[in-house]
Amino acid sequence: MCNYKDSNNIIIDHLKKGGLLESNAIATLIKQNEIKIIVLVRKYNGSMAEAQDVFIEGITEVVFNIKNNRFRNDSPLSTYLYKICRLIWFQKFRSKKVSHFNQEISDKDTLSIQLNLEYSNQKEVLNSVLSQIGENCKRVLTFWSEGFSMKEIQKKMEYASAQVAMNKKNKCLTTLRELIKNNTELKQTMEELRDGK
Repeated sequence: MCNYKDSNNIIIDHLKKGGLLESNAIATLIKQNEIKIIVLVRKYNGSMAEAQDVFIEGITEVVFNIKNNRFRNDSPLSTYLYKICRLIWFQKFRSKKVSHFNQEISDKDTLSIQLNLEYSNQKEVLNSVLSQIGENCKRVLTFWSEGFSMKEIQKKMEYASAQVAMNKKNKCLTTLRELIKNNTELKQTMEELRDGK
């Protein structure tokens, strides 16, 4: 059975070769992922036009990262694109004060933590910090960073309710923030990501 790296490598190779192969690779990414991204943005009260804008920005960033060897090929391209689009939506439309966002992203520190959880070059450093907060907290924050709703996390962790999952996430996040304060390297990386450097 073909694993995700085999599929990734074909698209990566075609994107780097340019021309018709690149166009076909981009068309494949669009065909395989457009509906998922539209559903994502619409789920958080975004319009169809906003969803399409986010998707185009996400595709552009993925292609740019691949061409500049910034994609580590440690996840399916569809997952990578989804995460990027989700972060674009969080950042670009955070000022709209969508209620779902206010539950999940309350301040810049939370956003920077999520950025690192998803695709920071310092992921190894973050993982070492995550190991200090316990396996359950690590799982909850990882699910949250991957875009799972509180209801989905509730089911995966077998909590009594989505509110319990939310409370657990917030508690784990507070603990993680305290640990990060004592890690200069990771704190600096997060500030750079938060500020778009």
